[in-house]
Amino acid sequence: MSLSDACEVAERLLGELPERVEALQPAAGGDDSRSFRMWMRKRPLLLKVMNAPGTPIGAYFHARLKEAGVPVPDLLAFSGDAGPDGAACGVFEWVEGEPAQFSSHERPPYDEAEFGRLLRAIHDLRHDRGFGRLDDRGRTSHSRWADWLSDAVDWSCARCVKRGLLEEGLADTRHDLMSKHAEAATWRTQHPSCRSWCRLLREAGFSSAQAAYDGGWFAKRLFDRLPESKRPGEMEAVDEMLRPLVEVVVTMEAPPAAAPGEWEPWITAGK
Repeated sequence: MSLSDACEVAERLLGELPERVEALQPAAGGDDSRSFRMWMRKRPLLLKVMNAPGTPIGAYFHARLKEAGVPVPDLLAFSGDAGPDGAACGVFEWVEGEPAQFSSHERPPYDEAEFGRLLRAIHDLRHDRGFGRLDDRGRTSHSRWADWLSDAVDWSCARCVKRGLLEEGLADTRHDLMSKHAEAATWRTQHPSCRSWCRLLREAGFSSAQAAYDGGWFAKRLFDRLPESKRPGEMEAVDEMLRPLVEVVVTMEAPPAAAPGEWEPWITAGK
């Protein structure tokens, strides 16, 4: 998208041409839209244009954040189809800032408590109408969670194939499996607590959702505790010894929180 294209989009949204426009370098991983800094009557503004027609710019979610008191830039103008090829676009107020850059060993130069309050305000937002990505009017893409999951896997696989991270045949196989078995799935959290996940799964329509033990983690710990003289030498013998115990353990409810670095709770959910 050229600078002249950006000027035309800005004129459609605001009714006049900007005085100056410059393209912005997207943040790491940000490839779903293009952003431009422009000046209207000497005031700096941000123009955001989605790459693909039909992709929401986030106007509905932006309004919900603002209502919740989260400090977000003002959305000054918005159109669902004024961009190139009918793409969504919007003009936001320009807010000066600095990238949040610090190493994992450094204390962040920001108010962590304030960040926590803002995240809580975002997580407290609820939407009761379906699943998937919200469009700019607050409508969801799917009525059933399983349908959304299947399409999300399809989209993710296509993205990985495009970037050369996954072979096309493997992507097709994974999508076929998810399409057939999307009613049941297991996954592992990367957070020391899964209370919120369990609550959200129940709200999404699952009849049960509970923290569970990782069978592989338990089997490894048990095998490591066996004296050397009692450890089976063949994999079949190991499976015969450990399987009955693991089958019992994975059905037991685990604590919803774990000590950092020890293990992450699994979740067992049933529809």
